[in-house]
Amino acid sequence: MFLATSAAAGVGALIAGCEPPDGSPGIRAVTSAEVSFTWVPVVLLREFEVGAWVEMPVWLYPSPDNAGFTTWDAGKAMAAGLTFRPLADTARDTLEWWEAGPARHRELRTGLAPGKEVAILEAYHTRFG
Repeated sequence: MFLATSAAAGVGALIAGCEPPDGSPGIRAVTSAEVSFTWVPVVLLREFEVGAWVEMPVWLYPSPDNAGFTTWDAGKAMAAGLTFRPLADTARDTLEWWEAGPARHRELRTGLAPGKEVAILEAYHTRFG
């Protein structure tokens, strides 16, 4: 048994372009949604009291206690034959599953509220660039 996540790519590389570094089709291949990313300094997230793991899923404020928490080496599992499905397949299947579900379940329960996101981005662009 192996504990593994994915090939070494880094979340930043994956998110920034929505394309895996191996050149396989990424999220942009299966959606027409306009997507952009803005890396906001942690100091700003703290100022707006962004809830780690709830408002920013799968993210924690950096600290010595959680250093490396989301860093895994999948090399041993890959050497034993682990393969990964293309990100585009996962994105497409997730969107199909989401759209097929009952409308009452389609309201997101995690992530930043739209107004809070706008306020953070406005503060970021005003102060940092």
